[in-house]
Amino acid sequence: MKRIRLARFRYYLTGIIVLIILCSTGACKSNNKTKTETISICTEERMKLIVEDVMKYFNDTRETPVDFQVTYIPENENERAGVCKRLRTELMTGKGADIYILAEYQRNGGLFSVDEDTLLLPDANKTLNSGVFKDISEYTTDDESFQKCFAPVMEAGAVDGRQYIVPFSFDTRLLKSIKELNAGSITLEDCRKPLTQLLKEEKLQEMNPYDFLDVGTWIGNSFDYQKGEIYFSEEDVIHVLEYATADGGYYDPDFIPEYWAAPGQYESLHSFDSYLEELQETEYGYLPMVTLDGRPAARILSYGAVGRTCKNPELAYDFLRIFWQDEFVSRDGLSVPHEDFTAYYHNATVLNLGGIPVREDLWEKWYLIKSGTSEPTQTAVKNAQNFSNALGQTVTARFLCTVDNLGTEINNMFMKDGHVDLDRDGVEEDIELAADMLYNNIRYIVME
Repeated sequence: MKRIRLARFRYYLTGIIVLIILCSTGACKSNNKTKTETISICTEERMKLIVEDVMKYFNDTRETPVDFQVTYIPENENERAGVCKRLRTELMTGKGADIYILAEYQRNGGLFSVDEDTLLLPDANKTLNSGVFKDISEYTTDDESFQKCFAPVMEAGAVDGRQYIVPFSFDTRLLKSIKELNAGSITLEDCRKPLTQLLKEEKLQEMNPYDFLDVGTWIGNSFDYQKGEIYFSEEDVIHVLEYATADGGYYDPDFIPEYWAAPGQYESLHSFDSYLEELQETEYGYLPMVTLDGRPAARILSYGAVGRTCKNPELAYDFLRIFWQDEFVSRDGLSVPHEDFTAYYHNATVLNLGGIPVREDLWEKWYLIKSGTSEPTQTAVKNAQNFSNALGQTVTARFLCTVDNLGTEINNMFMKDGHVDLDRDGVEEDIELAADMLYNNIRYIVME
């Protein structure tokens, strides 16, 4: 009997020793390593290929793939409103996705007004204060690549220093000119003055006055959600629109503007051969667009966030940060093995996403992506530098909101069949109506 007990004791002792050895080598932790994490994503159907590429790229860098469960917001206008309403409810009640990846495809062009019911977040500026997203500051603070992102844009996604939304791309209007023909009638210092002051000083005579019919060009970020303040008056709007319509539609065909308002996001899309040649041979000057409150401003076009109930926010952040890495901005994009081919195909790039990348150190590279040659001329490189320097003067940013819809509606008030329509009765009344619409709607938005 004693021999049996001794044998059992030796058996158990051997088992314990083996277990200790296994744990000391990490083998007993292998279950944790092989455990599959599940992350849910909510994004636009239009972004499907991009998001799928990023998921493949992300999993290719990990020992254990993540099980991604993706909800796509449909492109079909008849389905969007109902889906967005349901997803908003889930988000507000803490039952939303772990990750949100959104882009302003619908409102980006500004050619037509968009039904806000068809948008998941009609105004992300307000969503920041709703508590639906997780504070990810502990990850952004230690992320060297995040620190390279353009601060005025990234700060738009933060409240009191806490980061809730991370922008991926943005746009800003720029004053563009041909360097050798630029008489310097507008200076950088002028671009930091309120628009109405510049008009009174007659500093903008070398611009096309019709540029100011587009409210989105000059409204900037002249209102503050946090403080509930507006930095302009109804009279200021009237002043700008009266200046824009002063010629009554009789535009001088011989007038060649020295400066023109150019959306920065399109400066890398040099697709015409003639323009490619000009880019290589002609030096352009860039300045930040003048704004109503004198602060050069940007609008965020794509962004991501982590839902407040996400159980693994660090993993979610690791996924989101891919959207501002060098590979995502490059011409080729992320290297992802295609399921059907042995060659690589590249779909995930900021060009497909739309807008200017938030990484400040990559602006010149982005600008030259479509410069027409792998070896750009010194002039093209100088253009990229001039462009980047102008972008760097931006001091504030915001997400798109109702104001941008209003800007489109106001612009359309003075257009007909795609052309400026000022040679008619009622223009003065339209100006007053437009100023009232813009000022009082913004006042309601920031006070709500």
